[in-house]
Amino acid sequence: MENNQQNFNYHLRSFLKYKRVFAYVIDVLVTGAIAFSITAIITFIFFDPDYQVYPLFSFCQGIILIFRDILGVGKKCMNISVVTVNHGIAKWYQKIIRNVFLGPLFLVEVVLFISDRPRVGDLLAKTAVVLKE
Repeated sequence: MENNQQNFNYHLRSFLKYKRVFAYVIDVLVTGAIAFSITAIITFIFFDPDYQVYPLFSFCQGIILIFRDILGVGKKCMNISVVTVNHGIAKWYQKIIRNVFLGPLFLVEVVLFISDRPRVGDLLAKTAVVLKE
């Protein structure tokens, strides 16, 4: 019986992990579209047509990715949510804290994610990602 429960928990964690990856991909696509629009408007208004927009686009997308949990598009599509360790609803500042370290510590975050350990941002914000009921 205990072995069946361990198998179930393993599959549930794997299912949640795939949902989180797909939610991140959706968030990157949505924030990319938003960053592209912002970059196009700023470039059109303030710069000449020969201006290299990639640095501005990267900056815009990086800033928007920090706020991606507030937008919540990917998590809503995948039916997952960010909660506090006490299973309460995560506040907006906790959602920002958990994503601030995703950029500078991306490889560390990926290794922690793959090894089923909490991300640095989740530890500092005292949050977790769960399946919605």
